This record gives sequence, C-alpha cells and structure tokens, in this order.
Amino acid sequence: MSEISEGLARKKCKPCEAGVAPMTPTQIGHMLKGLSGWEYKNGMVQKTFKFKNYYETMAFVNASAWISHREDHHPDIAVGYSSLCADREQTYAFVEDVIRVVAALTPGPYLHVGGDEAFATPPGDYRDFMTRVLPLVGKYGKRAIGWHEIAAVDLPATAIPQYWRTEPDSDIVARAAAAGHQVIMSPADRSYLDMKYDEASPLGLDWAGLVPLETAYGWDPAERVPGVGEESLLGVEAPLWSETLRSMADVQYMTFPRMPAIAEIGWSPRATHDWQSFRRRLAAFGPRWTAQGISFHPAPEIDWPRP
Repeated sequence: MSEISEGLARKKCKPCEAGVAPMTPTQIGHMLKGLSGWEYKNGMVQKTFKFKNYYETMAFVNASAWISHREDHHPDIAVGYSSLCADREQTYAFVEDVIRVVAALTPGPYLHVGGDEAFATPPGDYRDFMTRVLPLVGKYGKRAIGWHEIAAVDLPATAIPQYWRTEPDSDIVARAAAAGHQVIMSPADRSYLDMKYDEASPLGLDWAGLVPLETAYGWDPAERVPGVGEESLLGVEAPLWSETLRSMADVQYMTFPRMPAIAEIGWSPRATHDWQSFRRRLAAFGPRWTAQGISFHPAPEIDWPRP
C-alpha cells in the first residue's frame, strides 16, 4: 500500500492548467475498477502491482496524476520538483510493470528511461534507482537509453547515454565512451527543435539559446564532446518538446527546415558538409513543402524561390 501523493510519487502538480477539478473518490474508484487487487480508501490507493496490459498501466498513471492534484502546482514546463521513493519495493514493482508493457508495445530494439534533471532525488537514491531499473530494460529484450546523467552510475554493457546539455564537455559521457558505450548526440543548443529560431519566433523556448538554421547545420557530432569520437556515436537525435506547441502546424514550423540540416550532419561524412551547398539545395524544398501544406519557417538564411 502507498499513498500516491506522498509515497510512490512525491509529486504535487495539476494534470493541466485548464482549471479542471480533481477527481472525486468515486471517480477514482471507477477508474481503478476491474484492476485486480485495487481499491481507493481513506485517500489511499491499495493495490497489488500486477498489470495485465497497457490500459491497466495507464489507468494507474492517470489515477495517480489526479490523486496528486494540489493547488500549489508547478507550471507544466517546470522540471525536477518530484521524485520516486528509491527505498520502496512498490516503486520497482510499478516501474518494472511499465517497462514490461511499453517493451511489449514497441517493435524497436530501444527503450528510453529518461533520467535527467532529477533535482529532487538525492544522488544516492538516483544511483540505487538506476542500478536497479536499467537492467530491467534488458530483461524485457530492449537496449536502455537514458539522458547522459545515467552515465554517473555503473551502466549495463549495452546501455546508451544520450548527451543533451549545452556545455562543451562531459567527463561522465567521455568515461562511458571510453568503456565502450555508444552515445547519442543531442546537444540542446544545436539539435533541440523546440528552441526559438530568433528573438521574434512566436513559438518555442530559449533556455539553451537561439537555434537558427545555420546553427543547426554548423556542428560536428563527432567533435562536440571531447572523448566521444565518431567510433562512439550511435547517432544524432533532434528532440521536439511541445510545451509551447498546440497544433501540427506548430510542430511543422519548429521542425522544418532545421530537421533536414540535422539529418545531413548526422547521416553524411563531415567532409561533405558545406553550408553554401546546403543553402542552395534546401531552397528547392520550399515550393514542395508549400504544395504539401507544410507550415515551415521561412529561414532568412535561405533564398527561397518566389511564388
């Protein structure tokens, strides 16, 4: 047994900022109905952590979010204010159920466990948690990926740190690469598609700086972090976080034309990268995207053909 808001997950945030009232005990009980061993009593969710499928797992996740609804909520872009109880066996039973279900649902060989910005988690708890959780990914037939903070623990042999910060170096990632681990490169000041193009961008954030098109193109993944060379790179990823996005048009606007730039620097040899050549080739895509109804950013660095 554990109280969701103070036990399994120490989280005090609203599910959203839409002004929706928290669920009543009756509604919570209805959500949990049919899950073997579950009931809601006296503010407590009493349970046996045995999920039969994805829908049961999501029922728990949704219920716990509503139960932890508090007025002293954090904005939905805040990070690092919550943690899991690394000293409770219920935590690992729950996490294993989530990993098992997600692994069964995804056909690919990888499963991302996150692991970044754990500001509310003491370092000892973080090590204990990751040491137990990372091997669970392999147990269910996947290779674990985690944000590069996971490199601070002893990693399973196949685990993959993903570098995302803006600093020019990372000792823990370099050590992981030296130990034979592959690395995914995603520096936020080059590859994060949710960063603003410029000060006038109507969408996006700027905590990692502005990322105009030329900046997204002008870097080498094999030279970004000392000690993490070409031989250590599994690939490049360009994340798009959606805090400021509300439509597919918004997603397209932040993605194009930076995605082709990042794809080229990730998929082709460094010797072939040429900004002027890229500018000319990219310009030809403008009319195609327009014809397809794609809402792309008309980057001023490009001489787009006039209609």
